[in-house]
Amino acid sequence: MRHKRIRMLDVAQEAGVSSTTVSYVLNGQDATIPQQTRERVLAVAEKMGYRANRMAQQLARQDSGIVGLLVPNIEAPFFAALTTQLNSLTSSIGYRLMFEIVDAGPIEDDDAVLHAREQTAVLRGIDQLLEWNTAGLLFWLHRQIDREKLRSSIRGVPTVGIGVDTSFGREEHAICDYVYVNQYWGTRPAVEHLIALGHHRFCFVAPLKSLIDARQQAVHDALADAGLPPPQIVESELQQTPDRIKEIAQARDRPTAYLCVDDHQALATYSGLRGMGLRIPEDVSLVSCDGGLIANSLVPRLSSVILPINEIAQSAVGLLRDRLDSDPSAPARCLEVKPHFEARQSTAPPGV
Repeated sequence: MRHKRIRMLDVAQEAGVSSTTVSYVLNGQDATIPQQTRERVLAVAEKMGYRANRMAQQLARQDSGIVGLLVPNIEAPFFAALTTQLNSLTSSIGYRLMFEIVDAGPIEDDDAVLHAREQTAVLRGIDQLLEWNTAGLLFWLHRQIDREKLRSSIRGVPTVGIGVDTSFGREEHAICDYVYVNQYWGTRPAVEHLIALGHHRFCFVAPLKSLIDARQQAVHDALADAGLPPPQIVESELQQTPDRIKEIAQARDRPTAYLCVDDHQALATYSGLRGMGLRIPEDVSLVSCDGGLIANSLVPRLSSVILPINEIAQSAVGLLRDRLDSDPSAPARCLEVKPHFEARQSTAPPGV
C-alpha cells in the first residue's frame, strides 16, 4: 500500500502557520521568523515524516539543483578526496553533485591520438552533465584543451575549472573561473631540500605518456640553478615501475634521490627500491608530489609535496557560488593555490 506523501500544507495546518512560513523555515530562509515558531514547525515536520519535494523545488527555481563535476578518475587518492570535499561543499550551498569520469580509453603509442581522444572524452563528459540541466559545472583540466570548443560547450553555464595549466585562467579573455594549483612552488622546495642534504643524482618518476608539467620543470630548474645535471626521467605504466626502478638502482652511478609525480608512483618506486635491498632513507631518499593516504601510511612516512585539497575545493565552490548568485557575464576570476613541502622520515643525506 502506497503511503500518503506529507505536504508543506499538511505541516502548516498541523503547526497552525501559513505554508509560506513552513517553506521559509524548512529552506532556512527569512531570519525574522521567531525562533519559537521555527522550532514548532521543525518539530511538526519531523513528527509527520515530511520529506522535501526536490522536483518541485527545482521546477520553481528553474534548474535541476545539480552541480556537475568532471574528473579524470576517482581511483587516485587525490581525486577521490577532492570529489568528497566538493560533494560536501556543494551540498552545503544547496546543490547535489553529479560526476562524470573522463574515459579516454587505453594508452596509445601515438601522443596525438591519445590527446585527441582525451579532448573528445572531456567534451563528451561535459555534454552528458549538461543534459541534466545542471545549474553549474566544475571540471578538472587534465591536459590542454581546445579553448574554443570548450567555450562553446559551457556557454551560459556557470563554470569553474580546476587544474595545473598555468595559462588557462590568466588569458585576457578567460573562458571561465579557474582555480590554479601551482605545483611548481610546491615541488621546488622539495628539490632544494634534497640538494641541501647533499644529493647530486636525481630521478623523476612519472606515468607513461605524461606531459612535462610544473613538477618536472621545478626539478629541472632547481638542479640547473644548483649547477647539477638534469634528473633521470622514468615514464612508466604503474605495474612496470618497480622493475624500471630496479634497473636504474643497479647502475654504478644510480640516483640517490627519487621524486615521484604522485603517491601511486611513489609506492611503486618504494617497492622497486626495497626489492633491491636499498634502505629508505639510509641509502636513498624518496619524495612524493602528492602527500595523500599512501604517503602517510608507508614506513618511513614519505616526505611529500602536500596538495591542499580543502583549499582547492573551497576555492572552486566559492567561485561557483559567487557565479550562481551574481551576474554570469561578470569577468572570470583566477585563484591560485600553492601546495607546500613537508619533510618527513624518507629523506636524509645520501648513503651511497
